[in-house]
Amino acid sequence: MGRHAGLAYTELGLAYILNERFEDAIMANRAGRALLMELPLFKEGSTGQISPSYTSQVCVKLAEYDAINNQAEAASIYFDHALKNFAHHDLMKPELALAKHKKARFMHDIGDFAAAEKLAKEARQLYMEVLSANNATAVDALCDDDFEEFVPFWSR
Repeated sequence: MGRHAGLAYTELGLAYILNERFEDAIMANRAGRALLMELPLFKEGSTGQISPSYTSQVCVKLAEYDAINNQAEAASIYFDHALKNFAHHDLMKPELALAKHKKARFMHDIGDFAAAEKLAKEARQLYMEVLSANNATAVDALCDDDFEEFVPFWSR
């Protein structure tokens, strides 16, 4: 139950942010993070029974939470862990593109514009690799919604 509830709370927190309900967002993100941190993958001596895909998705959520709370170093560590895991699985290219896009926004927000541009370019390239040229939006016109719709909701 913890993993699904944890992800649901973090998604709820992001929805609250979009609706400028910042106090509710903080409470939802804290609840989600607490549930996610209880998962075996974050326990010392973990046997790693949870899939790399799921581990990476959790790390992205934790990175987003830490980024919101101005914990740049922790956010960067979680993003890097997720990117490393996604990169090792060819079927995870959409998730890798989304994670790179999110980390690019994070890097831009903390003022590392060169790294942000590099990650954004890599995310756009992955996006174009996965979608055929007929279905893809012009690379320069991609926005957050394009990346969010790119990864099926059920895979988060």
